[in-house]
Amino acid sequence: MESSYFHLQLNENENPLVQAEVPWQGPFHVSYNTQQNIVTLNHAFFEQLYKAVFGPKKPLAKKPKPYCISILITMAFGGWTVVRCSVGEVSELQRHPICTSSQSLR
Repeated sequence: MESSYFHLQLNENENPLVQAEVPWQGPFHVSYNTQQNIVTLNHAFFEQLYKAVFGPKKPLAKKPKPYCISILITMAFGGWTVVRCSVGEVSELQRHPICTSSQSLR
């Protein structure tokens, strides 16, 4: 039995044509694939972020390693948590419920 597939095992009395393999991914792979898709679809943004942190002579690979993907998403989320209150005020959108007036950056 392969670890990447969930096998539907039927009794011997049932029709053998009904037996099937159902593709299955664990939570780690679902999370990793999602992160990889985010970085791939927004490669230009993440490449600028990567160069700003690690230097302009260090290009971001087309398929970054898992640790690099994790670092980039963590940096992007950290930056967003710093500016999200101000962005809401500037664009006159409803502010995030976590933001208070004392947290805004003016």
